[in-house]
Amino acid sequence: MDDLERRLRKDAAHIHAEVPADLRARIGKSLRSLPDVRPMTPPRREFGWPLWLAASLTGAAAAVVAIVAVDHGGVEDAPAVAESAAYSVPGYVDQLERQLPLRATTASLTQPLEEEMKNLRADLERARENVEQDLDFTF
Repeated sequence: MDDLERRLRKDAAHIHAEVPADLRARIGKSLRSLPDVRPMTPPRREFGWPLWLAASLTGAAAAVVAIVAVDHGGVEDAPAVAESAAYSVPGYVDQLERQLPLRATTASLTQPLEEEMKNLRADLERARENVEQDLDFTF
């Protein structure tokens, strides 16, 4: 899809359409006559230091909190983590299996890796198409 988008942009860059002045004036007059139409303001291009500084400080604070939260558990917490590892699968996993059937197969490495890569790309493309169809159907 990226190649198609690149080619379309390249083709669009070669199109030079000029609108005559009288047609442009008529279009502008028609748009101004509509009651709910307002001219669009150009997007803001300036760089805001206060916003950048606030975002940076927020990210740094979140990183410090995450590091402290992870580092807060000491050596005495290690057995509790090891004991809870056996019960890490939630009880509702059987319900998910009924809703989302997984058909996983072990990869056979007897084929060349290039063939495996082609198969993987084909699978990913099919998955992408399915997601696009679902999104188109949903929205």
